[in-house]
Amino acid sequence: MKRIIVILILGFSSIFHATEVLGQSNEEQKNNWGSKLRQSNFLLGVDLQTKYIWRGMEMMTEDSSPVLFPSLSYSNKGFNAYVMGGYSFNGKYAEVDLGVSYTWEWLTI
Repeated sequence: MKRIIVILILGFSSIFHATEVLGQSNEEQKNNWGSKLRQSNFLLGVDLQTKYIWRGMEMMTEDSSPVLFPSLSYSNKGFNAYVMGGYSFNGKYAEVDLGVSYTWEWLTI
């Protein structure tokens, strides 16, 4: 009997791009108090997968359940810090990853 596995990956990212609001230029965009809008340094994202796949392999094959992957990052002047996690709906898997990097010209550390 052949098994067909369907993997559903949904990605939701919340990025505020001030330059895309109503097709206006940055000079024309103002908030309710009259201040100019600017692009946020924060990035918030949430991914939902029906199974936990790591490097092409299905993990937790016996206790398979949907997995939620939230992430938060901050970037400013070449500096980047992030927090990412992975949490299964059945509670059998949980992970938190932290990272920092700095980019100067062509070099990233």
